[in-house]
Amino acid sequence: FLRSLNQDDPSISLVHDMFVRNDTVYASCGYQGLYIYKFTGTNFVNIGSLTNYPGSGYKHSSTMAPGSNKMVFCDEVPTGLPAKIIDVSNPANIVFNSTFESTVNATTTPHNPYMMGPDRVAIAYYQDGLQIFDVSDPNNVVRSGYFDTNPNDCPTCPNPSYSGCWGAYVDLPSGIVLATDMQ
Repeated sequence: FLRSLNQDDPSISLVHDMFVRNDTVYASCGYQGLYIYKFTGTNFVNIGSLTNYPGSGYKHSSTMAPGSNKMVFCDEVPTGLPAKIIDVSNPANIVFNSTFESTVNATTTPHNPYMMGPDRVAIAYYQDGLQIFDVSDPNNVVRSGYFDTNPNDCPTCPNPSYSGCWGAYVDLPSGIVLATDMQ
C-alpha cells in the first residue's frame, strides 16, 4: 500500500474502478464522473476530469489501447445508457467523441470494456452478451461482432436488468476470448 487517493483529493467519495497506465490513474468515480491523476511517487495530483457528458450516469469502468489516447468507458446505472468514447490526450481538455450501443433497448447496459488491439473494444453487456466494436473512427463506432451469452436473459433473476455478461478476458495468446455470464 502506497497511498489512498482520497488523502490527496478528499472530494472524491468513491472510486468504483480505475484504469492505470504508468503513473497516470483514470478513476471511474461513480456519479462524480472520471478523474485523472498523476502519481508523483508520494502523492496524487489531479490533472483533469470529465463530470458532465451525454448519457452520464454511474461512471463504472474504462479502458484504453496501448499507445493510444482513445478511452472507452461505461456508465452502469441507470440501465440502457450507451458506451462512450473520449480523447484524453490533453487531460485538462478532454474531448468527447461519441456514444454508441449494441442494440437500442432500455435494458441493455454496457458493464466492462476491454481493448482488443488499437481499434477494437469488447464490452461485456448486461442483457446483451459480449459485444465487439470497431473504434478506429471514434466519431463513427461500428459494431463488428457479438456473442449473446444468455439469449433468454433471466426474467426470474432478482434483478433481471443486471443479468448476463459480467466481464471478459481478451488477452489470451490464442486470440480466444473468455466471457463470464452471471447465469
